[in-house]
Amino acid sequence: MNFRAIALPIGRLLVLISVLMIIPAVADAIAKIRDWQVFLVSSLVLGITALARYRKMVSGV
Repeated sequence: MNFRAIALPIGRLLVLISVLMIIPAVADAIAKIRDWQVFLVSSLVLGITALARYRKMVSGV
């Protein structure tokens, strides 16, 4: 079964979420709230994972 039609939009949305999570990280860093570290780390982990999965789906492996 080919899940490419489902996996590609999900991968794109995960990448988008990881990019959008940088906004609260910047806002918290400016306001000197220590929660920015959590947003940044989770954004990086989600972004790296999503990009790896997205590339794997695009390459067809």
